[in-house]
This record gives sequence, C-alpha cells and structure tokens, in this order.
Amino acid sequence: MSTSQTGAPLCHREEADSYDRVILRVNEDIRIIECKDGIQWIGQHRAGQRAGEPRWRNVWYHRTRDTLEAACQRSGAFLTDDQRAVIARLPSICSGGITLATLAKGGAA
Repeated sequence: MSTSQTGAPLCHREEADSYDRVILRVNEDIRIIECKDGIQWIGQHRAGQRAGEPRWRNVWYHRTRDTLEAACQRSGAFLTDDQRAVIARLPSICSGGITLATLAKGGAA
C-alpha cells in the first residue's frame, strides 16, 4: 500500500493531504495535483485541517502546461530548478495518468 508524506494511506479525495495524484509540492502551502478525472491540473493552497490532517483548497485550474507555469509565476511561489523541471516534463495538455512517481521515473512529456 502506498502512503503520503505524512504516512497516511493514499486516497482519492482531492482535498486530502494523502491524495494519490499529487504532481508537485511547491512548498508547505502550495501544491499541484491532477484532478480525479485526469482532465486538468489544479493548484491548491493549504486550508486548515480536517481530522488532524492538512486540507487543501483548489485555487487554479489548468489544462495546459503553459498556463500552469504562468499561474505558478503569478502566485509568487518560488520554484526551484528541480520543480521547474518537473513541470517541464508534464505533457503540453493534461491527459491523465501523471503522478509524482511517474515524473520521477522520467515519464510524461
């Protein structure tokens, strides 16, 4: 069974800290996920807690890598070179099935 960074089992609720389609954690308060339907990437901000676990709120929705990159820049989040490389490996249009593990193995793009 796979687990999140906090050790919780991965789940399918987008707001959960243990969501199974996290693409990138920009910092403690911002992350990028693929939506549960695999049709868009979502930028999320940390928004309190639920049942003792961090809860995430959707703030941007993007179908293309270019608009996702622009949203990251507009958010004021400082992206490291490694984080930029993760985004650069995303396909140009969200088509589903991309996870942090897939990108770490050199998948996508």
